[in-house]
Amino acid sequence: WRARLSSSSPPFASNAALEGMDAVPTLHFDADFESGSLGPVTRLGPREYEVRLLSDSANSGAYVQWFCFRVRDMQADEPYTFHLSNLVKPGSLFEEGCQPVIFSRRRRDQMGVGWTREGSDVAYYPYQDSGRRHAVSFDIRFPYNDDEVFLAHATPYTHSDLLVDLARWPEVPRRSLLPSCGGREITALKLGEQSCSQHVCIVARAHPGETNASWVMRGCLEFLFSGTSQAAACLEGLRWLIVPMLNPDGVASGRTRTNLDGIDLNRHHHDDTAPETRGLRAALQEEACFGTPLAFVDIHSHSRRRGIFAIANGRDGDPLVAAIAAHTELLDHAGTSRPEVRAQDEGVGRVAAARLGYRYCLTLESSLCARHAAAGNQHLSLEDLLEVGRAVCLGIADLAREAVASGHAAPRDEITSEGLDCDFTRSSAK
Repeated sequence: WRARLSSSSPPFASNAALEGMDAVPTLHFDADFESGSLGPVTRLGPREYEVRLLSDSANSGAYVQWFCFRVRDMQADEPYTFHLSNLVKPGSLFEEGCQPVIFSRRRRDQMGVGWTREGSDVAYYPYQDSGRRHAVSFDIRFPYNDDEVFLAHATPYTHSDLLVDLARWPEVPRRSLLPSCGGREITALKLGEQSCSQHVCIVARAHPGETNASWVMRGCLEFLFSGTSQAAACLEGLRWLIVPMLNPDGVASGRTRTNLDGIDLNRHHHDDTAPETRGLRAALQEEACFGTPLAFVDIHSHSRRRGIFAIANGRDGDPLVAAIAAHTELLDHAGTSRPEVRAQDEGVGRVAAARLGYRYCLTLESSLCARHAAAGNQHLSLEDLLEVGRAVCLGIADLAREAVASGHAAPRDEITSEGLDCDFTRSSAK
């Protein structure tokens, strides 16, 4: 692809590629389904297509990454070339062997196989605007004729998937934070012993295109609801507030990073710009006023780095990172990022939570591609992500027990709101 781009011919298309167009049926593309995202498509050859991706805002091309679209009318076992253009990041794990995922309807019906990593000749390279825009190109061989096949950056997890999961546990107490911009309910689950002083919060999907975050979150939920002795020990002595999907509108509409108003929620946890973060902050203030805020974990995904790793506020989160790493080799403990907090970071979830008094605050990043080198470098599986969710819960519970043993946790009858602004209705009402 790089050689073709650097030639004197127009990008992608060539005279040879245009020959035989009429002999091969045209693929039909659409994204008319939840979390779908697809821009204009141009046919460049018999089995070659340029697909322009959508940005989160019609007035800006700043957030272009997530893709999820459907193709029909293909021929089996023939190489189809796709060029996904107008990407903005200067680097991608597509440069290092990452493959897109596909879902074949006929394969699922006949063989029970769901989403799989597929694609050959994958490349990521500068394409337009003097190198400021990039493209990812790859070949796909479809398994069946006349199939219905979905292609995506990573295995999707939609808002409807969340509702199906929540229906598995109807008895779990829950509350609605503020409605989203589009009127969807932002659900928060309340687990554990509500009379306990120590409180933890786990949040996911502030950024809708980071689908692996939801699979880690599903690992948390399935473990805590598993009924095992380990799960019971995690729930004992802790109050859990879990927000599985902070940005349901962005997820449902197939956005990369923002809500329906074009706001990046992970830059506005400290103000009233977005109803989603305003509702979460009010809930955190309420919880912090009636106990000891222990841990806050904000789950994300990363498109340019391998592995699952943590970002902390300096070294404040080190005990929690170590506690999680003790339960899974999939966490890149040595690769923890510890940036000092800057003024522009005040709206980041882990920073805003620390300002509310949470002792251990992390952003947990799960690669959209592969494990880190020490864990094998292969593509992360859904089972890997579920395992990390379990490890997060176990690590938090370990820290909670240590806090009780060291006397850092207030007994149940000493819960107090002294010294905190507990008029949380001010924020939630705006």
